[in-house]
Amino acid sequence: MASSRSCLLDADRGRATVVSVDLPDRASRRLLELGLRVGATIEVHRRTSGGGIVVGVAGSRVALDKASAQAIDIDQVGAAT
Repeated sequence: MASSRSCLLDADRGRATVVSVDLPDRASRRLLELGLRVGATIEVHRRTSGGGIVVGVAGSRVALDKASAQAIDIDQVGAAT
């Protein structure tokens, strides 16, 4: 299965692996607390009306604003290369 690297905001629905998180320390720590860390497998669910994205991680759903989603790089499993 092919994978494709992109920022989370550009992701299609489906599974992905977090590759990097480039946010200020406070925001980065909060995402770590929620389970959204480098190496974590996430499920991309849907976009929000405000331009953000909802993802599933560690059994929970997390809504991220547009700026945060742009600062997270992922490898998306099953994406076309």
